[in-house]
Amino acid sequence: MCIRDSWWIAKQLAEKLGIGACMPFKDMEEYLAYRIENSGYSWAAFKREGVIMGAKKPITVEDGRALEFDTPSKKVEFWSDQLAKAGFDPVPKYTKHLDAPAGHFRLITGRAPGQTFSRTHTNPLPYDLLPDNEGGVNTATAAKLGLAGSVANTPDGLLLELEGSAADLKAFFHEFRNALPAGADIDESRWESIAPRGVGGFEIGESDAGGARGVAR
Repeated sequence: MCIRDSWWIAKQLAEKLGIGACMPFKDMEEYLAYRIENSGYSWAAFKREGVIMGAKKPITVEDGRALEFDTPSKKVEFWSDQLAKAGFDPVPKYTKHLDAPAGHFRLITGRAPGQTFSRTHTNPLPYDLLPDNEGGVNTATAAKLGLAGSVANTPDGLLLELEGSAADLKAFFHEFRNALPAGADIDESRWESIAPRGVGGFEIGESDAGGARGVAR
């Protein structure tokens, strides 16, 4: 059995796909030497000592680090000329959200580790693990509508299986699309018929970190 390093496999795939220029090195030693030498350190010294100690830099104000702010004035700005030039309020104003309709609640999502801020959402690595925030179906609501089935989150969407009469399913489809809380939206949905499993009640399945694209069916 031949065992290959992951970098070698990735490099071979890149060359087969015609994008070998993105990995312009013959082996991992050449790659590491390039990174270390261009960081101002000696590759030879690293190989000899096994570790490189960089110059100590202050990381807190108490250590002597100067405060820095990424603003035009390089200071804390309560009034933003940048926002004003872009057509926004230079000092953001509080806007009260509309009250939810009677019998409904706001759609609330928590901060998932892979979707903490916009900077993590646009990072391809955590985005691949969790492209969207998770959603769920209230089991009491499902029971009230006379439905049984299950719901589970997948990396690409919500997988929803429902069993019930044609009239109850039709009512749910209408509610699903037309009675969303204010601020909630559905980008895409796909429905298909499946054989009933004869389940009783409604259950919430475990979220799946992998697998095919999720559908509501």
